Amino acid sequence: MKCRNLLVVFLSACGVFLSLKAVVQAQNAVPRSTLCETGCLLPPTALVGWWPGDGNANDIQLGSNGTVMNGASFTPGLVGQVFSFDGVDDFVDVPDTPALHAITTAITVDAWINPQVPPSGGGWIFARRDPFVSEGVGMAIDGDGGLGTQLQTSTLSGFRSADRVIQFNGEWQHVALTVDTSIGEVRLYLNGNPLPLQVVAGSVSGRFADVSHLFIGQRQSSNTPEGEAGGS
Repeated sequence: MKCRNLLVVFLSACGVFLSLKAVVQAQNAVPRSTLCETGCLLPPTALVGWWPGDGNANDIQLGSNGTVMNGASFTPGLVGQVFSFDGVDDFVDVPDTPALHAITTAITVDAWINPQVPPSGGGWIFARRDPFVSEGVGMAIDGDGGLGTQLQTSTLSGFRSADRVIQFNGEWQHVALTVDTSIGEVRLYLNGNPLPLQVVAGSVSGRFADVSHLFIGQRQSSNTPEGEAGGS
């Protein structure tokens, strides 16, 4: 997976990264131990944010610090600690900053996740939105193992993997979303492999809706996956 010059958001093996220069590489066919257990991969250049999830929700790059909510905690991961969510109401809330406000037409979201049980609704990994007001862009898993995204640009749109791809067996899995509204492109990946997509609704064009929050582990309500994500 190669990205063009997109704004990049990483929820990755070593936390959450934001960069103005996309450098995402395919990670399929690479053993997990090679990727993570020997230490973090080098972060991308031009970082605008980095949330390691290593004992707190701070952004160690430009200070867009988050807050763990409703008892969200930390647990040992593959490298350091990771965010841990109970599947009920845990999440991380990151208020808007100039760096986050730069997300306008292109984004990549990249995450290592370890979901424990299927969510009853949408198990949101990441969401950039105003709760109950306006969508921005988000990525979620559903109860039957699908991976999907919901976007708000000139229209509200949604896309879902055509197959059940997420495993709930205690294994770490790498998921990624790339969006470029200038060419109407949406892509989802699992372990570096592109997924066939189904269009649920709408199309992609224009700018993302102007929103004021970034959430890890939630979109706007209690639909939170039980498991771990982030710094490992």
